[in-house]
Amino acid sequence: MSWLCIRDPRSILPVFPSYGMDDWPELLVKGTLTVEFTQPAMLRRDIAVIRYEREDRWLRSVKLLLRFDGMLKIIMRQGISKTNFRIPLGRPKRPTRMRVSMSWDAPKRIGLLSVEDLETGILQQVDFPNPIPLPKADIFRMLASPGKTGFGPLVSYAAISDRIEPVGLAPGFAAGTQIMTAEGMRPIDTIRRGDLVHTADLGLQPVRWITRRKLPGYGMFAPVQIRRGTYGLFRDITLAADHKVLLTGAPARRHYGQNAALVEARYLGDAVPEHRAGPRLPTQTYVNLLFDTHACVFAGGCWAESLYVGDLKAAPEVLVTTPLAEMPMSALPRHRTIVRSLPKVGALHIPEVARTA
Repeated sequence: MSWLCIRDPRSILPVFPSYGMDDWPELLVKGTLTVEFTQPAMLRRDIAVIRYEREDRWLRSVKLLLRFDGMLKIIMRQGISKTNFRIPLGRPKRPTRMRVSMSWDAPKRIGLLSVEDLETGILQQVDFPNPIPLPKADIFRMLASPGKTGFGPLVSYAAISDRIEPVGLAPGFAAGTQIMTAEGMRPIDTIRRGDLVHTADLGLQPVRWITRRKLPGYGMFAPVQIRRGTYGLFRDITLAADHKVLLTGAPARRHYGQNAALVEARYLGDAVPEHRAGPRLPTQTYVNLLFDTHACVFAGGCWAESLYVGDLKAAPEVLVTTPLAEMPMSALPRHRTIVRSLPKVGALHIPEVARTA
């Protein structure tokens, strides 16, 4: 299994991606609770992001509290067992999208809290010992029973998985997206490590690693579809909301004051009105490609970024919690810059084979 239940607080009913409750384990001894929310600017009082409490023979509760001083506090309780830990988020000057992932493995007595700033890409993590497993009944009541859980007004969605889900790094392209390779246009799903892919300024480059993730189709994981005929596309493409597309020419100059700009798909409506939200599915499978340098690949008729890892190599303890956990450390590149020669892409060479695809 994986994602058991997804809850959008604006919807009355929860979403069960592909499993009935009868298939859930009676006790979730290992799993991940993910919550995406907006942290207000200069908060003046504490706000409960999630508040769940039930007393049936013994007290059980889960609380995520955002304090006015910028501290995120997590409190879990089951009878006399209690887990209480916190992580500093700071006090942003403007509203900021955040994603909190709390993972636990009760038999191993280890837990991890990860907080991603979705505006800057900064990832903070803190370990916590002796995590408390969640009973099936509590999972259902927490996410699936209207009125049983208090969601803060700034929550985009909450989801729970029966696996330790990786965190960090951009999800990428929807599975099936056509990418230009040395052999022509191919679905990104069929590309393998070592295959040569066309990039905007470095020509053919070998793929070093590929990430593939099934994620809740909500919040910043929500798919954005750019329609065929827009910006040179010869077919629709679907990207994660935070995936960057290379915008050039008049739209880039009009909206960003430069000849070329990398723009997140969620903002393309400002410059390219012919974009829309992708089909709302409970989960969305995304695939991304890693090269020796951060690059732009030719996807369906436009240029869009590849996976950017920065200097993740300097943080091996973080690397093992990401989608690149299985990649050998010696093979992991360092990305010191974002897409080389960005100001020069006004005259990008479009592979001839793409014109007839």
